[in-house]
Parts: sequence; C-alpha cells; structure tokens
Amino acid sequence: MKTRTKARTEGATAMTRALMARWPVLGALGLVALFIVVMLGADVLVARRVAFRTAQIVDNAQRSILLVDDVRNQAQRLSAPALSPAEVSTIRETIAMDARAYDPLATSSGEREEWNRLQATLARLQVSVEAKLPLGAVTREIERSIERLVSINREAAYAEQDAIRGIHRQAILADLLVGSFAIGLAALVAVALFRVLGRQRLLVAQYLQLVGEKNQELDAFAGRAAHDLLSPLNPIRGYADLMFLGHESPEQVREMAARIRIAVERMSRVVHDMLELSRAGRPTPGESRLSEVGPRVLEELGPSLRDAEVTVGWTDEVVACSAGVLEQILRNLVENAIKFRSRERPLRLTVKSESQETTCALVVEDNGVGMNADSAQHAFEAYYRGQTEQEVPGHGLGLAIVERATRAVGGTCTLTSHPDAGTRIVVQLPRSHDN
Repeated sequence: MKTRTKARTEGATAMTRALMARWPVLGALGLVALFIVVMLGADVLVARRVAFRTAQIVDNAQRSILLVDDVRNQAQRLSAPALSPAEVSTIRETIAMDARAYDPLATSSGEREEWNRLQATLARLQVSVEAKLPLGAVTREIERSIERLVSINREAAYAEQDAIRGIHRQAILADLLVGSFAIGLAALVAVALFRVLGRQRLLVAQYLQLVGEKNQELDAFAGRAAHDLLSPLNPIRGYADLMFLGHESPEQVREMAARIRIAVERMSRVVHDMLELSRAGRPTPGESRLSEVGPRVLEELGPSLRDAEVTVGWTDEVVACSAGVLEQILRNLVENAIKFRSRERPLRLTVKSESQETTCALVVEDNGVGMNADSAQHAFEAYYRGQTEQEVPGHGLGLAIVERATRAVGGTCTLTSHPDAGTRIVVQLPRSHDN
C-alpha cells in the first residue's frame, strides 16, 4: 500500500508540474487573442472613419458643384435683357439662397477669398443690371471666379482623396505590424505548446511505466507472500488432523484441533484469494465451453446449494478464456451469492449464459440481501466491505478477482443490486474466433 501511495504521489506531482507549465502558454494565447481583437477593433474604427470622411467629401463636392452651377445660371439669367422687376427679384433671392448654402462649405485653402470675391462681383452685376450698364466684363469676371472655385474644390477633393489613401496605408501598416506580432507570438506559443505536450507525454509515459513497475512488484509480492504463507499452514493442518482424528486424544484437545482446522481453512482461503488476485492480471490463455465448465462448478458447490432453488440455462458458446479462469469467475460469483443469501427466505439462484454478437454474457442473479447504491459502486474494489457485508465473514476479494480476471481476458463486468431484493451480475466474455 505504501508503494502504491508513493507511485500515486509521484504521478500527481508530475501532473501538477505539467499543469503549471500550461499557464505561460495559456497567457500567450490570451495575448494573441487580445491582439486580434485590437486589430479588428482598429479596422472597424478606420473603416467607419473612412466611410464618414468619404461621404462627407462626396456630399460637399456635389453640393458645391450644384450651388456654383446654379449661381452661374442665375448670373446668366440676370444678364439677360428685358427682365421684369419680379423676375429680377426672384433671381436675386435664388442667388442669396445659394450664397447662404455655399457659405459654410467654403473651407478649403483660398476658397473663402474667392467666394467673397464672387459675391462682390455678383453684387456689382446686380447694380449694373439696375443701372443698365454693360455687363460683359462683369459676366466674364463671374465666370472666371466660378472656374477658380471649381478648381479649388477639385484640388480639395484630390487632397482629401490622398488623405483617405494615407489612412488606408496607415491601417494596412498597423494590421501588418499587429498581425506579424500576433503570428510571431502564435509561433512561439505553438513551439512552447509542442514542448509542453512533449513533456506531458514523457511524464505520462514515465508515470505509466512507474505504475506498471509498482503493480508488477505488488503482484510478485502477493504471489510470494501467498506461497510463503501456504507452506507453514500445511503442517499445521496435518497436526490438527492428527489430533482431531486421534481416538485417544482428550475431548478438549479434539475441540481445540477442530478450531485450529477452522482457522487454518480460513487462513488458506485468504491466502488463495490473495494468490488469485495477483494472478488475475496474467490469465492462462485458452478456450473453454460454458456448457461444460458451468455444471462442473455447480456440482462442486452442490453441498452449499442443497436447500437453494437453482435455475440454470447454458448455451453452447466457446469463450476466449481458459477453463481455469472461467471456473474461477463462476465459482466466485456463485460463492458470493451463497455468502450473502438472506436469512428470511430460501436462496433462489439463476445461473445462465446468453449468446450475443461478439460476446457471451454470463449472468448470475440471486434474491439475497443485496446492497445499496454506494456499496454497488465499490463492489469490484479489492478489500471493500459494504454495510451489509460487515456481518458476513470474508475479505472483499471475491468480486475483485472476478472483475480483474474478466478484464484481463478482454471482458467487462456490470452489477445491479437493491437492498433486500438481490443482486444481478453480468460478465461479458469475448467469444472464441472458432465460434
């Protein structure tokens, strides 16, 4: 037990070191995720800024062109001869509205000065129209001023276009920098992760090797201990038999000999259970037929089943385990049912086999004392004794031997039980390839 505890402690320490080695990797992955989020957020902000600026440039350019073109048209109309006072007033109001609309748009370099010059020229045009003076020079000056405003707006649009390109270049450069850093960090994380995984695989392999070695040592110890303990029991049993069978022995001596025999038998069963548990991990290879092994085991246990109602049902499958292993499994299952029979009713035992596609199910069901959910969960653990088992002699090795032997030949065990209702154990054994 100390050896197993030491192995578990060493394995747990190795696993703890492996888990602690993950934290730098997880932190680096968090940084990569943070950089990606920052990059996406920056891209969204730049895209929104560019979209807003582009819409603003397009809107200002369109409005400026429309307003300047309308001012040109109104100036040409105002220069036309024979206008009525009402028409002149309407044209003036239109020019005034266009001027108020254009005034906040005149923000480019030189645009405000040229716009003020155009407004002054328009005022001169209106005065010349009222005074009926020649309009050719004023009209040409208005055309030149409008052309200069159009040129200024065109140059401003080009400048804004260059600014937008600059914003895009800055965004691309920022993406390249952040992306390169994130890729580099991700590469470092990948390298670190591969190293951590390599160390973890090495630690797991070392731990499994250590556990395997410790289990081999425990199995070897159990085998040696069982063998060494059986040797002195044989002469003790022999002397006890001589004292018990000797007709000249006093009654008290015969009684003491009987007690010695019982104690020796109990000790022998414990040693044999330990020996079987140690050997269960290394089963003898072979095949056996359920319809031959099953009746033989029940006949051997017949004296203990004399007052029991036993129902049997054997199929003719050949399972992939030796006859000795199959006898060991079935004997422990039936002895477990006999041991935990109810005192309030006769034992009713069902032992049968069921054919399945790749396995054969060995079913042993009884109406004994049963066990609660907690005991059923630990029923296959070695040396476990549930509450209902405390009153029954034993050491908690029977079902542990069954489970270990079954697992060793590639099978499985399942148990269902209810207090004071009985227990049902199903052992799935692999079928022989010859079936």
